[in-house]
Amino acid sequence: FKVLELKPTFIKQMGDFSCEYKSVSGIIKTSWQFNGDTVTYNFEVPVPTRLKLPNGTGMLYQPGKHSVICKMN
Repeated sequence: FKVLELKPTFIKQMGDFSCEYKSVSGIIKTSWQFNGDTVTYNFEVPVPTRLKLPNGTGMLYQPGKHSVICKMN
């Protein structure tokens, strides 16, 4: 990947979630935890990554571990 795109959809009925994918560029890890009216989204990526959240906001992140807290609607 030159730039990876993550576009999570947080489904409270599913509860907390985590997964790992072994790509040709390296391991991609994502997880989220619900905390009342917020969700904490954690991700670890091996390449630059564009994160697009359900509320329409987005940002480019460099390789590494990141954490984002989002308010649920």
